[in-house]
Amino acid sequence: MGTVLFVLFGHGLLWWAPSWAGKEAAVQCLGTACYTIHWGKHNWAGAQDQCKSNGGNLASVKSQDEAQLLGDLLALDEVRALGLAKLWMGLRREKGKCYQRHQRLRGFTWASGGDDADYSKWHAEPRETCTAQRCVTLRLDLASRGSREPTWTDGPCNDSGVSGYVCKFSFQGMCRQVALAGPGSVTYSTPFGAESAALQAVPFGSLATVECGPGGEQPGSFFVCQKGDGGTFIWSSPGPLCAGPEGGCAYRNGGCEQRCRDLPGGAVRCSYESLQILAYMINYEFCVARNVLKISHIHT
Repeated sequence: MGTVLFVLFGHGLLWWAPSWAGKEAAVQCLGTACYTIHWGKHNWAGAQDQCKSNGGNLASVKSQDEAQLLGDLLALDEVRALGLAKLWMGLRREKGKCYQRHQRLRGFTWASGGDDADYSKWHAEPRETCTAQRCVTLRLDLASRGSREPTWTDGPCNDSGVSGYVCKFSFQGMCRQVALAGPGSVTYSTPFGAESAALQAVPFGSLATVECGPGGEQPGSFFVCQKGDGGTFIWSSPGPLCAGPEGGCAYRNGGCEQRCRDLPGGAVRCSYESLQILAYMINYEFCVARNVLKISHIHT
């Protein structure tokens, strides 16, 4: 599927993956959503069709954190030469629907449905009209070293000055990276068609292909990010994988998030500090101390 390039930002992990239009698309996952940016000329409806064909919608932006994430995604050195970027986002106001100054979205609705919003960032007030369909773009000056928070601008839904679009794919949750106890590689294939070897948050329903290094225990070919107990999301094999003589706890802590214990043959065992146990102990000590005080009060 072509070359994969990734960059680490403060808000998450970015990678480049081939887009459906034949050009590369910038992609980032965080929380329960993934975002893709696509460059090329489309009207609003055509861009929405492209997103929807892969299970998403033109992006809603419902918080400042989400806006900043998209700003980070846009503000790559590779695309700064483009200057002022305008990309379709998921807001449209149909013909016959009027401007509403008292609403954050000014009468517009999300491509994904509804008009809920606790955040907005209008560059200027939208045009006060009910007689024509209006659509919204994200606006960011890529040549500027200033704020990376894109602003919103409304205009005709076939605006030829729009240079791309932003898709958003929502998921029930994310898996962590596949844990490796020895040298090896993992490639993730997402439900919306992107592949990466560099994801830190992997969307529900993704596949992980694992290749172990020499001497490592070879696992099955594919693993699936699936729903676990208590609303968690786990891999169909919990790992750590690729255990062997070259692995163990000395190799990236054996793939463990917290404590790692070496076992024979390069295998490891992961353990966790339980906050619940700690809370129970604190509560127990409190109860003992309270009862001692009661007994002391009775005998005095």
